[in-house]
Amino acid sequence: MLNNHTFYSGAYTKHGVSPQGVNWHSQETQEIRFQVIVNLLKNELYESSIADAGCGFGDFYLFLHAQGLAPKHYIGIDVMEEFLEVAKKRLEHARGCSFACKDVLKEPLPRVDWYVCSGALNILSDFNTWLFIEKMLLYARKGVVFNILQGRRGGSDFNYKEKEEMVNFLEEKGLEYEIIEGYLEKDMTIKVKV
Repeated sequence: MLNNHTFYSGAYTKHGVSPQGVNWHSQETQEIRFQVIVNLLKNELYESSIADAGCGFGDFYLFLHAQGLAPKHYIGIDVMEEFLEVAKKRLEHARGCSFACKDVLKEPLPRVDWYVCSGALNILSDFNTWLFIEKMLLYARKGVVFNILQGRRGGSDFNYKEKEEMVNFLEEKGLEYEIIEGYLEKDMTIKVKV
């Protein structure tokens, strides 16, 4: 798998504060994924606390705010301290926002209503993908919503999961879930209630 720090630092150095700076193909694809998450949580956003695991520059919060959908409380979590510094500056006047520099895989996390993760699972190993999802589920009071690349892994450095893998994982745990597909090629978003 790809090295997290190298993968993101290189993109940030090359593209600065932009969707490409956190390795999105474009702002359009980033926002398509964000909109799918919003559609799944729309009725929950106003009254919920949300942790954004792998928040990068705080783009998800800015997307929510632009639509008038800012949550009751937002916690941006990222392992990249330089990204959090940018996010803090961009959101310094936003009410109800806080940030935590944490490695989701290794550290305790804040307890919130919903965990959201957009893009951060795409470079993890198989083991770390399941661990990351389990950690979010452990610290979420209501559930998690995340997107992941869909398909067979093959020779790619990126982390692909087949829909059947996700279904088996979630059903073995007896979890209620919803899977959304078709909004972008080789991408799926999963909402899981705890």
